[in-house]
Formats: sequence, structure tokens, C-alpha cells
Amino acid sequence: MATELFHSILYADDTSLSAPLCAFRVPISVVNLRNLSRTINLEMAKIHEWLCLNKLSLNISKTKYMIFHHRQRDVTDICLNLEIDGIPLERVFEFEFLGLTVNEHLTWHSHINKIANKISRSLGVMNKLKHFLSPDIMRTLYNSMILPHLQYSVLCWGTLLTRIRVLQKKAIRIISLSKYNAHTEPIFKRLNLLKVDDIFTYFLLKFYFKF
Repeated sequence: MATELFHSILYADDTSLSAPLCAFRVPISVVNLRNLSRTINLEMAKIHEWLCLNKLSLNISKTKYMIFHHRQRDVTDICLNLEIDGIPLERVFEFEFLGLTVNEHLTWHSHINKIANKISRSLGVMNKLKHFLSPDIMRTLYNSMILPHLQYSVLCWGTLLTRIRVLQKKAIRIISLSKYNAHTEPIFKRLNLLKVDDIFTYFLLKFYFKF
């Protein structure tokens, strides 16, 4: 690769670059922001040249940048002027990364809201079908329409489960034709399904086991 400062993540035709600002060895101050932008632009120019030499195209209009920082830290004075081949890059505050919504604070609230809305729509469909389909088919619908959202990238957002936990319990009550306030613990056991907290723990243990 043409850069030693950026760390690259490649997936199909999608490429993400990341680096701490201190890697460019320019003190972050109002005076040095111009030098910082110039240093980053020079590094990205090397990458763009490498892509061109290898006959790989880059859609610069879709290329964005984000500054990750703690939400208690004020970075309004850090205004970078980044560009590739003379085309300015837009700064964004959240973006979709392989199906995971990432924001500049890494709080995951946006991603949780996204999957909660998707699960809610699926619950509406399941609620209309519960009197026409058997519990086994309803369980299959749960496994195909809701469970993937509970599993995907859960290691990132799985510490903030309050809203998702409520929606999963609604799904379990719909499958079992239970009352809206029925206790779900025995229903989970009867249906042989994991609670979202247990799903998070399961993936966490798998992650630990790999290392």
C-alpha cells in the first residue's frame, strides 16, 4: 500500500482509512491546522496516485471523512480542509460502515434506533399473522426477520440493550400468543430462544475464545 500512516480496512470495493491525528506529527492548534490538512492531503495524494497506477478508480464524490472524539471534548476548532485531486471532501458526523451506523462519538445510539425501527416494522407484520400461522412458522419468521438484527455487530452496541430488550419480549409474546404483560422467562425457555443479553454474552465469549 502507498501509505504507512493510514490503517486500511478493505471489503469488496469499499475501503476505509483510519489514523490518529497525532500520527501526522503536526500539533493540533488553530495555527497548525493548515499544515495538518496539507500533511493529510499529501498522504491521500499518494494513495490516489497508487490507485491510478494500478488502474483502480476512486469515487471522490462519495468519499467522506470523520473526526472521532470523546463527546465531552470540543473539537469545533478543528476544521480540516481535506481534498483529493482538487475535490474537497465532506465531513460527516455519522455514516454506514458495512451495515453498522457509526457516529463520531462511537455511542451506537443511531445504530440501535435503526435496528429498533426495523424490528418494530417486522413486529407489525408478525402481529397481523399470529392468528393465521402456527407457532413454529412464527418462530421461523422471528429467526429470519428479527434475530439477524440482534446478532449483527452486537459486540459493538450490545451494552445498550434497553430498547431492543423490550422489542424482543414483544416478539416472544406474539409468537406464543401471550398477553402483552406476560412474563417472558418461561416463554424463552419453551421456545428455546436466547434473550438478547444472552446473545451478547454468547458472542462475547466466542470473541474471547478466539484470543
